[in-house]
Amino acid sequence: MNFNKFIEKLRSLPEGNRKVILWAIVIILGLIFLVFWLNGVRERFKNFESGGFLNNIGVPKLQEEIGSFPKIEFPEITVPELTEEELKKLNDAIGDTGNTENGTENIIQ
Repeated sequence: MNFNKFIEKLRSLPEGNRKVILWAIVIILGLIFLVFWLNGVRERFKNFESGGFLNNIGVPKLQEEIGSFPKIEFPEITVPELTEEELKKLNDAIGDTGNTENGTENIIQ
């Protein structure tokens, strides 16, 4: 049968029959795509379980590159110890900066 004659035959059918044919074709194509997709997912899970997944995305290479990064060293910060007198002077110098709803509180007690 010629393709053009087939199309003409479809066009001559009532609208309800054309919709049934359309949905049948859509469902059949959807099922075919679903089968291919499920096979691909199954293969990916096999690769994932066997460890091939990590090799495919380059994890060992990435780990080597991370190991070659230079080490960052941070300087040690030392805070001087203050005596009680120095703390009291500091507290007096700060003054009212520790205001709260209940009144003025000293920051350092």
